[in-house]
Amino acid sequence: MSFSTLFGLLFSIGIFVVAIVETAGADVMVFVHGAGFLMVIGGTLGSAF
Repeated sequence: MSFSTLFGLLFSIGIFVVAIVETAGADVMVFVHGAGFLMVIGGTLGSAF
């Protein structure tokens, strides 16, 4: 596994964790949409590196 791939994976996981923390107690649909959106961004930025 290359460094860029590992970085992208860790970055995506980190964003996902942040999304969970920030949306704790919020509406489930809002959480799912927000987390999914952030995961896409994380994956895109990870792929860029």
